[in-house]
Amino acid sequence: MELADLTTYALEKYNIPEEHKWNNFPGFSVLCHPVTKKWLALLMRQWDTETGTEIQKCDLRCGRKFLTQFHYPFITEPTREKGNDWLGINFDSKTNRQIVTALFDYAYQQNTPSINSGYTLTLDTQHPDNQKVFTDTPINFTNRPPQPSNNANAVPHKIREMQQLYEYNTITNFDQNKRQNFYRQGKCMEDYTDEVSWTTGFTHYFPTYHDMNVKELREYFAWRTKYRKGIVEPTSKSFAYVYIYELLNQIGTQSAAESLEKMEQFYANYIEAEYGDAPMKKNLSQWIIEFCIINNLPSDIARKYLAPTTIDRDLAIAILENPDVLPDDRIMWALSVLSKIQISKKYAAQRHADNYTRILAMIWRQARATYFTTFFGRKTTQKITPLDNAIYYDAGDLTERVYELDPARKYFFTGETWYEESYIPLPYQTPLIKDFVKTIDQKLAKYFKASKTKSNVETENKYDAIFNAAIKDYEESLRPKIEVNLSSLSQIRSDSATTRDSLLTDEDKDWGADGSSANNWNVDIPPAAPSTDTHTIDTHTTTIHTQILRALLTTGDASEIIMANHLMPSVVAEQINETYYDQFADNIVDCDGETIMIVEDYREELEESVGI
Repeated sequence: MELADLTTYALEKYNIPEEHKWNNFPGFSVLCHPVTKKWLALLMRQWDTETGTEIQKCDLRCGRKFLTQFHYPFITEPTREKGNDWLGINFDSKTNRQIVTALFDYAYQQNTPSINSGYTLTLDTQHPDNQKVFTDTPINFTNRPPQPSNNANAVPHKIREMQQLYEYNTITNFDQNKRQNFYRQGKCMEDYTDEVSWTTGFTHYFPTYHDMNVKELREYFAWRTKYRKGIVEPTSKSFAYVYIYELLNQIGTQSAAESLEKMEQFYANYIEAEYGDAPMKKNLSQWIIEFCIINNLPSDIARKYLAPTTIDRDLAIAILENPDVLPDDRIMWALSVLSKIQISKKYAAQRHADNYTRILAMIWRQARATYFTTFFGRKTTQKITPLDNAIYYDAGDLTERVYELDPARKYFFTGETWYEESYIPLPYQTPLIKDFVKTIDQKLAKYFKASKTKSNVETENKYDAIFNAAIKDYEESLRPKIEVNLSSLSQIRSDSATTRDSLLTDEDKDWGADGSSANNWNVDIPPAAPSTDTHTIDTHTTTIHTQILRALLTTGDASEIIMANHLMPSVVAEQINETYYDQFADNIVDCDGETIMIVEDYREELEESVGI
């Protein structure tokens, strides 16, 4: 920092010009209070012939007490001024601008008379020259009316009042002091309006009212006045951030819910209108989420501003954490999201959709106990500071509470500290899940005989236990369950005998009078004549199927053959697939009802099979 930076700051913020009072000492100048005319700073510049550089120093009327509070090499004893009111500052590349300007602000504040105090000025009464008598006439500055002016450099009474609210009680904690002062000054100005035009390019990191000069303050409040009336116009990014900070601190709103509503409006009307940039959009999204958390506002609103990838990841982890109570297709979706593999596009999944999905879900339910922690680790609880990267003064509710943002992410407040509980992404997470999904897909493809590739031995040995257990459960579920009530067997026998007797004729009942039993059914039954019907292969049909396949493989169209033989395409396709199933263990043609198409995966083998 250089002396020129300090003089520029004093001029822009307090309208204090640098004054050169000594012609014989051009390297010396002063900054005087605009009201009391007291020196606030003595500036010294001296050329060093040995180093060829200019030595810059300053004696500042801010109090020697800061010499013991601050331990910076650029803060020293005063060079020329005496007394406890003065402190010395050396200016070079290591001088901290934030500290120096804060000390100058303090000097200005400490040497500014209270608005309730007055000055005693000596006025000339109108007497003859030889009888002039000078008296002290007090001028009271209390309740001075504001001076209306359209000049943006004029200082309205309300702005002057706000500036005097700035306190330096915690100057050693600049961050907390800045937040608290912003809140105090913002509450003072929450209903203030102005009507000047704005042309400034005000830019500041973490901007506050205190960082603006009078002209910039008036321009900000003029822009805010129009925005509150529904007139959305672009302005400097720093002005926009100040407005957002006001909403975070509930300045100009009656409740946290109203602040949230206005932040959403600003997001839609200003940022999405491309008046704001990408970093502002990202910051406001984060702040809306954190504002909802600390004020216990609806989580569905907060989730709208989460990154879609974060939402999907959290939901997918929650599904895989509790798979027993969720549908099979949700488990497949979760595995797809976390592995970054479109499982539903896999060949076996397309051919055996419902059964594939069902078995995959059963496999994960078997795997969950063993592999969930391996893949995702354990939930981590870490300390957080909501709205830490914004100008936000926390003077709110200190009661303990819990906030659930989504099923995999919760926040806890102990009355002093906020904590986040979530699954932190691990560097090896995606490769592990991807390997799991690929291996299981290969096993399922082999199980459904829907794969033409051979898996290596290592892959086949992975996850065997959970795969085999899931397949066993799946096949067991396919078997029909027959329940027999043994207590009903005697009644069934009795009813059967009654039914049989009712069907006998009188002749049947008399049969056995020669001593044989009517219940003896061991009668000779002549053997059946040998069948002359033998199974023969319909060579004509087989030839037509071969012709159709050749036509499809060569020209892609077999409609003429199908029409000439008065065949239905769907029936022919089914017959062809049935004929070749033993060879391919899968469908080799598809049919949409009118057109038969070759399954491209089997083209080469079919060409060899039919002799093309």
